[in-house]
Formats: sequence, C-alpha cells, structure tokens
Amino acid sequence: MSMSVESRQDKRHPPVILNATSSWAWEKVSGMSLTARVLFHLQRLKPEKITLIPDLDSRSLGSEDLGGNLEWRQADLQPLSPSVPLSIIDRGKDLLYINSAHLMDPRILDALVDTRRTTIAYLDHADRKKGVIRAAFLTAEGLHLWAERGTSHLIGHAEALFPKDLESFSPVIRGPSVPYFMEVMSKEKVRKATQALIRSQQKQVLDLPAEFINPFLENAITKLLCNTPVTPNMITFSCLSVAIVVAFLFWHGHFVAGAFIAFFVSILDGVDGKLARTKLRFSKIGEYEDVIDYFYENTWYVAVAAGLQLTVTSI
Repeated sequence: MSMSVESRQDKRHPPVILNATSSWAWEKVSGMSLTARVLFHLQRLKPEKITLIPDLDSRSLGSEDLGGNLEWRQADLQPLSPSVPLSIIDRGKDLLYINSAHLMDPRILDALVDTRRTTIAYLDHADRKKGVIRAAFLTAEGLHLWAERGTSHLIGHAEALFPKDLESFSPVIRGPSVPYFMEVMSKEKVRKATQALIRSQQKQVLDLPAEFINPFLENAITKLLCNTPVTPNMITFSCLSVAIVVAFLFWHGHFVAGAFIAFFVSILDGVDGKLARTKLRFSKIGEYEDVIDYFYENTWYVAVAAGLQLTVTSI
C-alpha cells in the first residue's frame, strides 16, 4: 500500500478517542493493562487531547496504571456501539480512534498519525469484511461520513492499513519484525498476546548461542517475571553480581564452573532488556547497560589471563 506521509517536523498531533469500555481493555499483558500500554505509546505522539472512555466500573484508572504525565479526560458514557460517541468529538477536526482491547505495535499508531487520509487499521484482509473499527485515523470528512452514513460507508471510502504493509525493520531490536496487532478478548488471547509481545522483543544482531539457544530460556524467564514486581534494574544488578562471581572463578582457575555460570549471565543479560521492553519500564541505568556489559566482559578476559598464569605456574 502506498501512503502519503508527512515529515516528522510537520507531524500533526490529533486528539484521540480511546475506547476502553471493554473490561478486556484493562486486562494486564506482561504486567501492564492494554489501555496503559496504548497511553504509554501515545505519549510520544503528544496529542492535544485524549478522551478516555472507560468501562462502567472505571477500573484501574490510577495514575500508575495509566503511566506518565499525558493529559486525558474521562467521559462518563455508556459502552460504545459500534461507532464513536459523536456527542464528545469535534467533527471539524481530524482524530485518532483506538479500541484499547488490542495489543498494538506502536508502529501502527505512527503510521495512522502520519497519514493524510482517513485510514483504518485491520488485523488482516479477512478482518476488513467484519466491519469493525479497531483503530483508525479519521479526517473531518471521514468523521462526517461515519456519522451520517454509518460504518459500512466509512470502510468503503477509507484507506486500509495492514501490519504486513509496514516497514518490517525495527530499530529497537535491530532487525526485521512484522508489527503485532491482535484483539485480546479472552484469557487464551491474553496468553497469546503475552507470548507475541515477548517474542517481538528478541534482538536480531546476535552470535550463534544468543540467537539459537538463549531466546527460549530468556522468553521463559521473562514470561515468569513480567507479572511480578521484579524490575529490569533488579535483573541488571543481579547479572552484574553473578558476573563478578564468574570473574572470581576465572581468576582462581575454575574455568569450567566459570564458563557455566557465564552462560547464565548471558541469559540474564537478555532478560533485563526484554523485561524492560515488555513491561515498558525504562531507566537511566538501562541506558548504560552496554557500558556495564563492557566492564564485566573485559574483567573476565583479565581474570582468564590471571587464571591461566596461575595454572601454568602451579604445574
């Protein structure tokens, strides 16, 4: 699909209608509700206003769950069907509409905001036939069409956006990754969404063990920790502590034991990054992870040299 895209400097920041009326929109995936995930990614776009439409019991509306300093307004409305509530929108403006009962790759949000035309994001081609609006960029004309002619006419006149049409290269993982987009409306879908999210965080520029062996263990540990209070920084410091033990073993000539534990360190080194990206928990310490890795890896080289010298001397 060919789409007209504005430059980043001229990018508009349209208001957002965030449909969180489904209780599944507040379901936690990897330790964070789906609604909070969308709001986190919206912070980068800095929309002029977010109208959040919660479910009736207004669950999980605490500032911690919604994350960050993004301004938003709660609208006291009944559940939506199947179009946006026209009473709370300005039909003279473009807007971004999102049903947050979905796990949505931020690249899809970027693509919707960047387009100049009314565009609807679909899970796949079969999804387009269902007539469901999951996420869309709506121009003033598109909003008018939706209000006056209904959903079917809107779909017939809108551009279609599919995840597979987007650029597959992800700078976060430094490799190709098809953007994820899935509806989460059951416990089974929550499980699949968690797995998809964790798998999507696998970095691509790796050596052979890290590419073919580590991911299975990293994903299992990340899945185990993503719904716990354990933070990425805790994993980083644990990794550093164990790496010091490895250096001690190498220094004293215990190479087999040191190598075995060093493999465990390489697993933890992958877990902290995946945990940060799945739980959206980033910190200044995480920015210096490469420096920490460089420090202990070079310490190992020195320790191995000292250990070899000790071994040769003792012969």
